[in-house]
Amino acid sequence: MRISSQRLELRPFEVKDVPFYVRLVTCPERMASQLSVMTSAELPSGTDRVAEAVRLRFPEAEFVLNVQGDEPLLHPSLLDALADAIAHGATDVATPVQRITDVADLDNPTICKVTIGDAMRAMYFSRSCIPHVRGAEGGNRLAHTAYWKHIGLYAYKRSALERFISLPQHPYELAEQLEQLRLLAAGATYTCIETSHRLIAIDVPADADTVRDYMLANGLA
Repeated sequence: MRISSQRLELRPFEVKDVPFYVRLVTCPERMASQLSVMTSAELPSGTDRVAEAVRLRFPEAEFVLNVQGDEPLLHPSLLDALADAIAHGATDVATPVQRITDVADLDNPTICKVTIGDAMRAMYFSRSCIPHVRGAEGGNRLAHTAYWKHIGLYAYKRSALERFISLPQHPYELAEQLEQLRLLAAGATYTCIETSHRLIAIDVPADADTVRDYMLANGLA
């Protein structure tokens, strides 16, 4: 989780009884515990910050699971699936995806879409609606092809994380503001793990209200 987010003044959303094992902090006055890692405010992305935290605190780590503090509804089975894929699969990064069933999500730029090829390998990530279905419009698009929402959690091989920080930011990464494109453009493999669990990212204050309502309605808080 990170303090000093640009999208939300204070992240993460507090969830009762959920432990966070690494806290990435970019302002010294909010260093609260020995589990905090002070990272540079100059780093351009969350993955750069994770890499720095790993270098500072976990130099022997072979695999790295980047769990976002703004995803309070994460299910343990999803984390198990990511860990299994990165530890035993022939991939550089494992990351979760969900089928898009709401047409409004297709053109929402805050929702990252991903096209998926053989063996559930990511082909491209975009804030735009991909793939484009020629001749189809509106909700009719969902009847023609599968659309996938990318969930911004990652399990990395240590070598992939080190490769990521060795690369310059890619033009597509800068254009889309999607850091995963840096490593993908360099030829790394991203294996997508499908999940059906309800996940709600807290990107704006209104999202926190949605999560609280969901947790109360489902006996989770």
